[in-house]
Amino acid sequence: MGRTLGREEGDRPQHGQGLADARYRLDRSGDRKLNRALHMILVARKRSHPATIAYIERCVQEGKTRREANRCLKRYLARSVYRLLEHGTPLAT
Repeated sequence: MGRTLGREEGDRPQHGQGLADARYRLDRSGDRKLNRALHMILVARKRSHPATIAYIERCVQEGKTRREANRCLKRYLARSVYRLLEHGTPLAT
């Protein structure tokens, strides 16, 4: 049985047991190389990608922290990378 991509990247939120509020903790058993690669993509996009910059600012205005916004973006990137790996890119002819 395979592990999920969210668990592999270490960014999938898990419910914290015994907590009264709706806090989440992250799975620390993921693939650190994958997490670093996604982090570096995120850092580059935060500097120069207008849609990413706008998304982070919108999340902050909605009350999320920058750290939470980064987690959301990292999950988005992980799903995009997974789709590319699963289906591959079409060959240019």
